[in-house]
Amino acid sequence: MAEELHDAMKCWGTDEQVLIDIICSKSFEEIQEIAAEYEELAGKTLIDHIKSEVGGDFEDILVGLCTPRPVYDANLLHKSMDGMGTNETLLSEVLAYRSTEELIAAEAAYDEIHADEEDLKTKIEGDTSGNLQKLCLKCFDEVDEKEDLDDDEKIEEDCEDLNKAGEKKWGTDEGVFIRLLGGCSREYREKLYWKYPDVSKNGYSLTKAIKSEFSGTIEKLLCALVEPTEIHYAEALNKAMVGMGTDEAVLIRVLVTQKERSLQKIGEYYLKTYERSLKSHIESEVSGNFKKALISVLDNWCKLGEDE
Repeated sequence: MAEELHDAMKCWGTDEQVLIDIICSKSFEEIQEIAAEYEELAGKTLIDHIKSEVGGDFEDILVGLCTPRPVYDANLLHKSMDGMGTNETLLSEVLAYRSTEELIAAEAAYDEIHADEEDLKTKIEGDTSGNLQKLCLKCFDEVDEKEDLDDDEKIEEDCEDLNKAGEKKWGTDEGVFIRLLGGCSREYREKLYWKYPDVSKNGYSLTKAIKSEFSGTIEKLLCALVEPTEIHYAEALNKAMVGMGTDEAVLIRVLVTQKERSLQKIGEYYLKTYERSLKSHIESEVSGNFKKALISVLDNWCKLGEDE
């Protein structure tokens, strides 16, 4: 595979289809093995060679797919806090939709990349404060080993505690939300999401209850922590493509980060909710080699048919 990629880029012109066929079909683990062979063969990194041969959104999707996952997440975290202000949506997305192990790996990658600057947690501390800071940092804590995804009684008890700390209380006990939602796994938080309406004082969903009690970035992060992965990313993709223009950066980010995580479930939810396949919607929004690359990712990692 390394030789095929090298042959596709070593002569005058580039065989973009070879890049698409190989890079979009391989797992991140396989790509890293190919990249190591490529550097030994070509004397330059695969990513550097891609950057010298192609450009624009096509370059971004290929480079994203060739970047180690912890490094890609580290770059997203850096982007979310770079410059003036904080990109709340991006910061919340990475912190909420990665496992503790993935966040710890991203932290290590971040600290290595930015060894001459602030480490990740120091950067977060400088960009946040108060309960938001506590919640952000708690996302890096190890999950409680006693967590039981099948303990319906405990799940209902935690939902009751959230209800009492929010809807049933004058004011809000933010500490309860931080402790319960920041200190458990994605799987457990989604259990809370689906159970919460059964105990809600007002019949709210958990995200609606959070929005009624919080505002600003902490609201965004709490909602992201509990909202099921497929719902969040399907909505993000649809928002990126409806109306005037297309947010190509969102399409790239979602397909790269979710390719081997939740892309199948996202595609299924997208078809059910918006009554068209994610593939057909993307095909109508973008063009050229960029479109071919996105569709190749979907064909390989999201096995759905055309619109029903």
